[in-house]
Amino acid sequence: MGESTAPEETEKLDSWLVEQVLLLQESVDPDATCTALTIMMLAFHRRIKLVNGLVDALFAKLVGSAQMSFAAAWALAWLNRPGIWRPNTSEMESFVAFLNNQDSNPLAVRFVTWIIAKEQYQPAGKPLVF
Repeated sequence: MGESTAPEETEKLDSWLVEQVLLLQESVDPDATCTALTIMMLAFHRRIKLVNGLVDALFAKLVGSAQMSFAAAWALAWLNRPGIWRPNTSEMESFVAFLNNQDSNPLAVRFVTWIIAKEQYQPAGKPLVF
């Protein structure tokens, strides 16, 4: 596991990322957490492109354990860069719901607020209060 296991060649990286999505969807801690952190590092180093199901798999992990939620939010934050991924309105509403949930991991909230601030999202013209 980890960024070092990701292939350098684009074609191989794409199929490797599809495998990572399956790991996220099917695994539990600590494997899914490690997979999310690997996605985060690839996004940080701009070595990633979106594959089908990646964002959805990370969103699903936002409600996992504290470690899982943190890793998923961190990965989503680094995916939210020009040329990689911009959340749609439904995803932004999910982020707002995540923020409004008092049980949300504070460390994950940090990264979700990065995305909301970057996208300058203001639901229904109301300011978000953190």
